[in-house]
Amino acid sequence: MKKFKVVVPCEYIVGHLRYGHGEAIIEAKDIEEAKQKAKEFDDYDIEIDDYEIDDCGSFEFEDMEIEEIKEEN
Repeated sequence: MKKFKVVVPCEYIVGHLRYGHGEAIIEAKDIEEAKQKAKEFDDYDIEIDDYEIDDCGSFEFEDMEIEEIKEEN
């Protein structure tokens, strides 16, 4: 039997971030300078570590995407 990955858009999602963090690459001569520059840096990439979904809308099956999963030997 074949396997398929199915992606179905959702009308909306309501929830909240439980935990996240910022990531950046900062150049500095030592860790103390890096700490200081980190406090002044303002272009962090936000990564979501944990979230909670409280509610979601209807699935929009007319816009779904299906892709066959090829098994690796």
